[in-house]
Amino acid sequence: MVLEELKQQVTATARKIERFEARIQQFQQNRQFKDNQKQFYRDLDEKEIQETEVPDQAATNKFWSDLWDSPVEYNQKATWTHDVKSEFGEHKMKDFTITTEMIKSDAKLDCPWKR
Repeated sequence: MVLEELKQQVTATARKIERFEARIQQFQQNRQFKDNQKQFYRDLDEKEIQETEVPDQAATNKFWSDLWDSPVEYNQKATWTHDVKSEFGEHKMKDFTITTEMIKSDAKLDCPWKR
């Protein structure tokens, strides 16, 4: 009986410490976000697991070509597709090439605190 009560007390104390530490971390992160957002986001990025191995180009090309190059049959009898076609007409996408420069410029705009 005494052993069980001690176990419960230890468990309760451990949970109390966990809540206390979580609150301290939350307080520190809130203060850092308020004072220095750039450093806050840098610290978040450092805590994330960094993947250092770059995938093989051939494997990457195979993965995406399997997804995009295989034909897909859609339900041609779906009523909503006919409604959309009648409302907007049939539009074809223009050919569009994404360049490295486009990605770099958009990435700079995406995370202004990392500049």
